[in-house]
Amino acid sequence: MSRPARLLALLLGMLFVLSLFVGSNPIPVFQALLDRLRDAPSAIGIVLAEVRLPRTLIAIVAGAALGVCGAALQGFLHNPLASPGLIGTSSGAAFGAVVALYFGFAGGYGIPLAGMLGALLATLLVYLIAGRDTGMLTLILAGVAINALLTALISLLLSL
Repeated sequence: MSRPARLLALLLGMLFVLSLFVGSNPIPVFQALLDRLRDAPSAIGIVLAEVRLPRTLIAIVAGAALGVCGAALQGFLHNPLASPGLIGTSSGAAFGAVVALYFGFAGGYGIPLAGMLGALLATLLVYLIAGRDTGMLTLILAGVAINALLTALISLLLSL
């Protein structure tokens, strides 16, 4: 493992431990250790095990997944500046969420599902417009066009 990778792993570990004890109600480290040694469950132990630990683990997994997806997109497009906004995925998700809000599907999982559906449809539309046998430049230009179109539609819906 290279030196920068070791430093990043150490930083991740330190921030992982820090995130368990820092929050809107800070938890004293020694109190948490004492409660852990006792057999009786305490409020601090429950908060650590049921709230902060799962939240921290999900944040690490989600961050790693986003990093891998970004690297894959950059490798696929042969562009170190590539991002989901470049191919219209972000604006598709935003458009889906705004449509869900506009038409009253804001309850429960309506907005996240509409956002995911909008991102998927925008990405598929970019691939359909770009065509199968075209180069990466055509794909990027189609993505920029879809991004601009969806951003304009978001502005239209928000102004109505």
